[in-house]
Amino acid sequence: CSVLTVLAIGLSAKTYASPLPVVLNIDISNPSAVTITGLPVPLESDTFDGFDEILGVDLLGFFTSDVGSLSGSASGNLIPSGTSTIAYDSYRSDNYSGDYLDLNLFTAGDDRDLQTFINNQPPFTGTLTLDLSSLSAYFPTAGTQGIIESANSFKSGDNSAIGLWSVTAESTPEPSTCALMGVAAGALLLFKKRR
Repeated sequence: CSVLTVLAIGLSAKTYASPLPVVLNIDISNPSAVTITGLPVPLESDTFDGFDEILGVDLLGFFTSDVGSLSGSASGNLIPSGTSTIAYDSYRSDNYSGDYLDLNLFTAGDDRDLQTFINNQPPFTGTLTLDLSSLSAYFPTAGTQGIIESANSFKSGDNSAIGLWSVTAESTPEPSTCALMGVAAGALLLFKKRR
């Protein structure tokens, strides 16, 4: 069995059994509608089988730099495999791996104490959409992968990863960034023409 080691900023290394499957795809091509989709890949570990815990997951190291403390609501139906119909409906930055680099998906309200992942089933079904347009400068690039940990878990010391998240699309620049690049290109052309 190979081993994947994640070095967390400011924390000691955590070691996970590998290979961990990619179980969440993240499309960042539209920063105002970042889409997180559960993949039909079965959970190969029985670490969480039959264990109820607080509803939420951390996408470790999702942001490329400290984004500070932030939170917001999300829309969709991304549901943990053994959790009937209770879907994630909120997000926040988290500092599990150091600073505010992690993206925490969770369920707000009274239903947040029932999350179960079931062995040999995909850990997530459905999709979730987030407006992260103000954070697009901190997005990972296409192909980036990271660990998904159960958030706020009573098993937090057990090195129990659910799987991997993976970014599948590049972020497109905001219209104001495109306009600024156009002005800069025009100024360079004008400068070159005058010489």
